[in-house]
Amino acid sequence: GADGSLDKGWTSEEETQYTTPTGLTLPADYDKVKELRSRSRVWREYNVKKDWNFKAKNGENGGAGMIVNPVCGDDGTLVETAASLSRRDKRFEDFIPITAPLPEGATVPPEPVYMAPRAFAKFKGRDTIWIDLVNNAITEAPTARLRMLDDRFGVEVACNPNDRISSGNFDNTGGFQTINWSTELILTLAMRCDARLSYTITTSGDPFRELIIDVPNAELWLIAEGTVYDIDKDGALKRKVSGDRIARNDIAKLKQVGAMAKAWYATPRRSAKLMFQSLTYQLPDADEDVTEPQSLHIGLLVKSVFEVSDSAPLNTPIWSRSIDFIANTTVYETLSPVTPDFALGKGRRRAAHYHHQAHHAAHRRRKP
Repeated sequence: GADGSLDKGWTSEEETQYTTPTGLTLPADYDKVKELRSRSRVWREYNVKKDWNFKAKNGENGGAGMIVNPVCGDDGTLVETAASLSRRDKRFEDFIPITAPLPEGATVPPEPVYMAPRAFAKFKGRDTIWIDLVNNAITEAPTARLRMLDDRFGVEVACNPNDRISSGNFDNTGGFQTINWSTELILTLAMRCDARLSYTITTSGDPFRELIIDVPNAELWLIAEGTVYDIDKDGALKRKVSGDRIARNDIAKLKQVGAMAKAWYATPRRSAKLMFQSLTYQLPDADEDVTEPQSLHIGLLVKSVFEVSDSAPLNTPIWSRSIDFIANTTVYETLSPVTPDFALGKGRRRAAHYHHQAHHAAHRRRKP
């Protein structure tokens, strides 16, 4: 578009066939030409440039460009350096992380409703006026349908006919105004990045291993400064400012999981096999000792084992029980402290930027 980050998603041969179809003439073959053009991707599909530097300008090819995929530090802060980002399997999202305005008098929904991807174009004849291509109310101006491409990193901007958005030099026969996609088109889209929001906790002493926990549904949504998200009643572009940069930040969720992980893993633990014919133990807040081995159960946290003159801390739960009827013994085994005991999952990551947007979330933890 106008920022120079998009490229045409069709070949020169396809464009030639669109403008001058082989074996067809206008106006004699109008219906056949119309059908051929309706199935063409010329002036309809656009790819992200292979050399795009993942910086967003102001939508009108101005400004130095803002990084849309900043590095996320281990404390949840953003570093204004571009993180590594692979184009492999990148696709645009079907929404942008900007809350949609509510109709007047509408009840606030329990969950926010987000905008669909946006498209804006300059209205020819009045160069200071921009139109919303998807929700256009000006009859002489084009209306477009947006679709995020499934097979590559790109977007479809579908007008009827396609050449309502063209290269600015197409001599259409409909007498309508056309839009030059390379200089007069602004798209506001969202994409996922590869950088991850992380939060690291290090316990005291020398850690001998590292635990990485992915938190499902923990996300960070970023909006690049200057993102175009709407137009006002006079046709001027409405933009996001620097204070709107973070649309969602689930770092608090990562900190909660980290605190729970630290509470568990920072406590010394041992596994044990306890063989007995009778075992005396005390339940929390109980006044009397219990001497019923049958009362022990799987899942019970054994904090310590006592002998006559000594004790050994365990802090691990019972996970198995076996009974030997010949020897008349019962064996309880506690969980090994290195057995995984946290449910792991993948967090999502998304970010937003006008023209292309980006986000990320997941997290990391260290343990002894």
